[in-house]
Amino acid sequence: MKSVTRSSFNKPGNFNFFTEKSPFKENSIQITIRWNKPPANITKLNIDGAFYKATLEVGLGEVFRNKDSDWIFGYYKSTYASSVMHCELMALHKGLKFARHLGLCNIEVETDSTDTILSLNEYNHNYSNLILECRLLMHQLKHPILKHNFREGNIIATCWQRKHEEFQNG
Repeated sequence: MKSVTRSSFNKPGNFNFFTEKSPFKENSIQITIRWNKPPANITKLNIDGAFYKATLEVGLGEVFRNKDSDWIFGYYKSTYASSVMHCELMALHKGLKFARHLGLCNIEVETDSTDTILSLNEYNHNYSNLILECRLLMHQLKHPILKHNFREGNIIATCWQRKHEEFQNG
């Protein structure tokens, strides 16, 4: 069980992971979730995808920022996908393509989808072409660092793809 409090984009999200079966006991460990700056000379790419099962619609959002949190490039798009995994892989693929197009070789990619990270090392016949394309792009980009962060730490990409959804819905 976890409880979440987040008051603004500038403040980190707080999580309480309860250490007992009853969440009402005072024994808890608190961790702070936030966007972490990349090391010097590294560009951070935050990616996120939102999947709507009823319509198979997808919202993709990607944001490139430097070590000072300065905005380099952002992108959002609506499209269609067959599943959440397909959606998240599409977000990774699109972000890697933009990184290559922009000539960014020293990148760190952050996603809130651990399944996306794991899928790059496993065979999945449903998405093998997309996974192979992501692997090729990562090779061309000199093997960028791929990290997981909770949704609250990846909030800018999440908000960017939601902003596009609002625009699409009028």
